[in-house]
Amino acid sequence: MTSSSKNRLCARWGCGRQATQEKPLCYDDWLQWDTWELEECPRCQWFLEEPDFWGPFRPVDLNLEYPDFCAQCRYVALVEAGKVGINPDQPPENRPIASHAQLVRRVRYVYVLKLSDGSFYVGRTTDLTIRLQEHGDGLQR
Repeated sequence: MTSSSKNRLCARWGCGRQATQEKPLCYDDWLQWDTWELEECPRCQWFLEEPDFWGPFRPVDLNLEYPDFCAQCRYVALVEAGKVGINPDQPPENRPIASHAQLVRRVRYVYVLKLSDGSFYVGRTTDLTIRLQEHGDGLQR
């Protein structure tokens, strides 16, 4: 087993389940990420749920240059840039970097075809153009 495929903790902040470098999220958190319920912070590379992701600094505030950062990284970046002062009750804390392989979401399509007998066919695919061509060429029902 290579060092990159060794078990490690899931890259969702606060999750204690097992994952790997190549598959950084546990299965339950991958399902959430794949349905856009989790976002990855480009600074710390942790995955977070959207309410925690934005925190008190939303993109409509003065920090438009950090719209994709999680709340913690946004706070650290704003303090480092001198745009906000340090809150003594919540000093900035850099999260450790959760280095991992990149995950890619696949767009999925659901389509409905009306058949010559008047019935309907419901299908799904990740490549609508190819799938419709397959139907047209008679390769699919």
